[in-house]
Amino acid sequence: MVPGMRVFEDLDDLVSSVGAVLGPTPWRRIDENAAARFASSVAPERGARLLLEAECDVVRPDFLLSLIPVFVMQMRRIRGMRSGVNYGADRVVFPAAVRIGDRVRARSTITAVEWTGPASVALVASTVVEACRDEVECGPHPIAVRGDLLSRIYC
Repeated sequence: MVPGMRVFEDLDDLVSSVGAVLGPTPWRRIDENAAARFASSVAPERGARLLLEAECDVVRPDFLLSLIPVFVMQMRRIRGMRSGVNYGADRVVFPAAVRIGDRVRARSTITAVEWTGPASVALVASTVVEACRDEVECGPHPIAVRGDLLSRIYC
């Protein structure tokens, strides 16, 4: 288990946790090889050229968005969960660029949880991915991604 992970005992516990802040996750360095593999997988005909924008080392925003499920697994766990579905995202913005070698981390606020059945809920988590360029703990972190993540949880 990741330090700082929130463990929810059941769906009732999750429903009663609206407003809870999860995270931050540990920092994760943006690796050039991982970003290039992602770019090649989403558009193989253009390959790693999609990795870089304007001849600099800026990472594709959709690569950052693809990291969020990994971050979510580091922030929360629900006992008895049979499955979870990433249902989509709403109001996603990319206010700051992230470059190869930067570090990123995420935090989420549970903004809504609604019952969709006797053992399932719809979850909305307002999530931000922060970036840091320095090796040491930098000051206020620019937000690289912000949006509402939509999930369905089944127990």
